[in-house]
Amino acid sequence: MIVIPRVLNGLLRELDEETARAVALDFAEQSIREGPRSDIALAEAALSYLAAARAVLAEGDTTLVATAHDAYFAAHTLGSASAQETSWIAVIAVAAACKPQLEHLGVMIRATRYRPTVVDVAQEAQKIAGRRALALHADPVAAARGARWEAARRQLQHLIAVSPPPA
Repeated sequence: MIVIPRVLNGLLRELDEETARAVALDFAEQSIREGPRSDIALAEAALSYLAAARAVLAEGDTTLVATAHDAYFAAHTLGSASAQETSWIAVIAVAAACKPQLEHLGVMIRATRYRPTVVDVAQEAQKIAGRRALALHADPVAAARGARWEAARRQLQHLIAVSPPPA
């Protein structure tokens, strides 16, 4: 039997840094877009934060990321507990994608040596999918397990789609 999350984690660990950063942002965006739209302001702030991180990676433009960071955290404090928990993946992904730039801007504390990876973002997205499924099914354990597996399967498909062919 193929254990999709294990295969996915192995492939994610082999990614070059540039692809890993972009994929981390992709996984976070997908997770937020799939979530309930109960707190649209927080979801939009999280998506804007991810877009600002993409601008840092694509253009080196850090002007938007500090503003997006502040807007996200302002919306985060006003969001519901469930929305806060779900949207936190944006913070993990942005840190995985551009922690050095955030440190340089003074948005993130340099003393924290830990830098999340694309694997952390993928696992968080899987956890979020599992938590969403808990409330929706009669057998919550099986539903959560299935939702986590399905999230990993979609992530693997995305990774295959964006990965360059071998040289």
